[in-house]
Amino acid sequence: MVQKSIVLVAILFFCVHVKHSATLACGDSPTTCEEGVRLMDNALIETMTDPDAVTVIVLYEGQYEKKNLNADRAAIVTNFCDARKVSEQCIIAFGKKSGELGRMDIYVKGKRFGSAFFEKNQRSFCIKR
Repeated sequence: MVQKSIVLVAILFFCVHVKHSATLACGDSPTTCEEGVRLMDNALIETMTDPDAVTVIVLYEGQYEKKNLNADRAAIVTNFCDARKVSEQCIIAFGKKSGELGRMDIYVKGKRFGSAFFEKNQRSFCIKR
C-alpha cells in the first residue's frame, strides 16, 4: 500500500511539474491555446539562441480524425515559425496515426522538448472549428 501511495504522489508531482514547465503535456488531454503557444515559443526560443540549432516538429493525426488534417496543422506551424523568423531552422514531419487525439512532438537540438495534443478534428490549439 505504501509503494502505491509513493508512486501516485510521484505521478502527481510529475504532472504538476511538467504542466508548469511547459515542456511536456501530461496525459492525453487536449492542450489549451495558451499551453500550445507557450510550448512552441519556448522551443523556438531555444532554437533562436543557437544559429546551428534545428527544431523538428512531428505531427500525428489522431486515430479517428479527418484525413489530411495534418496539412492544415503543418501550415499553421509553418506560419508560427515564419512569424518568429526561424523558418529556416524548423523542420515539419508527419508520423503515423497515433492515439485518439492528434499530437505534436517537438525536438530541439536533437532532444525531445515536449508534446501537445489537439482536440479531435481541430486544426490548431487556438482555432476551433
